[in-house]
Amino acid sequence: MPLLQGDDAINFFVNGDPGLPMAPEAILALQLMPLGCAKVGGGLLAVHSDNEQLTIDFARRFLEQNLKDVAKAQAAGEEKLPGSPRSLKTLLVETLVEIIIDQALAGRPTVTAYYFNNGQTPSLDIYHLPLQITGFLLAVHTPDYRQSW
Repeated sequence: MPLLQGDDAINFFVNGDPGLPMAPEAILALQLMPLGCAKVGGGLLAVHSDNEQLTIDFARRFLEQNLKDVAKAQAAGEEKLPGSPRSLKTLLVETLVEIIIDQALAGRPTVTAYYFNNGQTPSLDIYHLPLQITGFLLAVHTPDYRQSW
């Protein structure tokens, strides 16, 4: 997949460009992906898990927050969305804990977070939460430990 996106131009074409063919579904996914990411600082936080439902829950929560932020920005006449008041890692773990509390997760999923930006100095940071961390968070939110935690 060519990564030719610029700040002012969309370089992904539905019918493809000679040498750079792309499926329309891939283009749509790329264009909509920011809605399922959390805006933190100057970048976006995307979360993936080996538990598909967990990935969907992260995206749903981030989408709901983004829609609220869009409405607030439009009402205030702003062009940019505000970033999260939380730091990247705090937002990641807090959201994971909210999902754990809201639903009983099966097994101990792994979680990988991707923090990326574009512009003059594009970057990508990858954070991996292994089974031990998600297992610990699941354990402390069981009835035996929830109160003391």
